Amino acid sequence: MKLSVWQKLQVIRSNLLNSNTLSVAASQYIAVSIGFLNNLVLARILGPSEYGTVALVMAYPTLIWTFLSVKPMTVTAKYIAQFRTSKKPEKILGICQLSYGFDLFSAIITFIIVLVSGKWVVINIYQMQSLYWLTVGYSFYFLFVALVGTSQAILSSWNKFRWLSVFTIVSKAITFVLVLLGLLNNLGVPGVILGTLAGELLTGLAIFGIATYLMYREGMGFWWQSSFNQVTLISQEVSSLFSWNYLFVTLTGLTAQVPLMLLGRYRSVEEVGYYRLATSLVTASSYLEKAIGQVLYPTLCSRLVNEKWEKIRQSFKKLTLQRGIPLSLFLFLAILLIHPLLPKLFGNHYIPMIKGTQIMILATAIRTWFYWLNPCYYALGKIKLWTKGYSIYTACTLGLSWLVIPQAGFYGWSYIFSFSTIGFIVCMLWFLKNEA
Repeated sequence: MKLSVWQKLQVIRSNLLNSNTLSVAASQYIAVSIGFLNNLVLARILGPSEYGTVALVMAYPTLIWTFLSVKPMTVTAKYIAQFRTSKKPEKILGICQLSYGFDLFSAIITFIIVLVSGKWVVINIYQMQSLYWLTVGYSFYFLFVALVGTSQAILSSWNKFRWLSVFTIVSKAITFVLVLLGLLNNLGVPGVILGTLAGELLTGLAIFGIATYLMYREGMGFWWQSSFNQVTLISQEVSSLFSWNYLFVTLTGLTAQVPLMLLGRYRSVEEVGYYRLATSLVTASSYLEKAIGQVLYPTLCSRLVNEKWEKIRQSFKKLTLQRGIPLSLFLFLAILLIHPLLPKLFGNHYIPMIKGTQIMILATAIRTWFYWLNPCYYALGKIKLWTKGYSIYTACTLGLSWLVIPQAGFYGWSYIFSFSTIGFIVCMLWFLKNEA
């Protein structure tokens, strides 16, 4: 059948999106394979107790970073994509300066707070005073994390998904090698923390240099030579979106770190280890969803400049049927494989976490059906509505965690996670239908 010129253009456009999606997805799964191998080595060598100790060391600095970081990546990517479409390079530099500045300032304050208050936390909550200096040392990690988010936004807005793919793989590989060296030298928990810190230092500086070079090569110069005045015309919108995005990502961090700390306080470091490994597996199972969303988001931002919302919305049903549901089938298969494989890979010490992990991945599979939902809200600028919905989700999750974790531990928390996640997705679909 002979295709018209328009049909050929549509095929090319579709292939470009699929190529980008495939590149990002492949890198995510290579990275998750490296991460899985990293977790496998850690779980095997350290055992549930020391593996849980690593999670406790990381938890408090991460919690503080969650509160302080403005988390500008998604909002920055939205504006860069739109400013590139409308050919406003001076505003691209301005928004990058704002974004990098926010994250670096937050990282410095995070280190200071952990240095001052960390001892109280490890004594009164963990009851493990020996973890203080490791906790302080790990807080350096975020000085280099601060370089990554905006750099990734720059690369994705320029459609440099292959560059991002290489970075994703290399960053995981470097961290794995450094952590493994620490373990092979019998450094134990300190070796894991130092290896993780060194890996982020190298990869953070690398992607920062790549993003800076890309903008310089495009004739824009260096972002630090720009001025905040470049974004004054959209200052109110920038402030609003950054504020709501900050609240959303803060809530995301709370739902991840607070249950872990509660398990450490009321249960045991072994259950912290179960939680850490289970959430790592759930995160791995959601990488393909995130990869496709990462490619879809800048595309939606650009389309909304020139196309009507109704036309775009009509494509979501097709995306759900053709991509969302087939992707979720892989996760249902993973649920069946966890029972026989997890003890063989990680050891019999982890058998008590099998059912809870299966329950969590089930919720992730259902969420994957609607992988376009979060990118859609952000592209539409409806971060406020998304965050309000997530605030209710967080309140329910954490409120129930305080009640359930002391009695039922990790297994009870897995039910909280699953029912809350499914309820949140259903509510946000309903809001989008009525608000957009």
